[in-house]
Amino acid sequence: MIDDLSAVDLRKRIALCADFTPAERDLILDAINRGGTYLVWSNENAGWLRRGNYGYSRALSVAAHYTHAQALDICRRALPTAAHIGMISEIPVRLADIADVLRVPAVIIKEAWDQ
Repeated sequence: MIDDLSAVDLRKRIALCADFTPAERDLILDAINRGGTYLVWSNENAGWLRRGNYGYSRALSVAAHYTHAQALDICRRALPTAAHIGMISEIPVRLADIADVLRVPAVIIKEAWDQ
């Protein structure tokens, strides 16, 4: 059963280019696609959820880091508060995506601001 596989077993099989069952392949692809660090952006509070769940900040440096599952759980629990602001109140954001956005060449940013 796939749940019985340890990360070590998978790493060894990947290193050996072993064949994977469809379930194992799905597990690996899911881990790749959902892996990484997530932050939670609050539309309601216009900031990142801070470490220790102590309020919100616009500074990335104090934003809490979560797994994909943790970020989704936080955002789902916040859904009941979304009605009064007319939008989803909390959004999970992958940290790697923020880094990619910040790597946009300065000329593109300048063009966007000039419009």
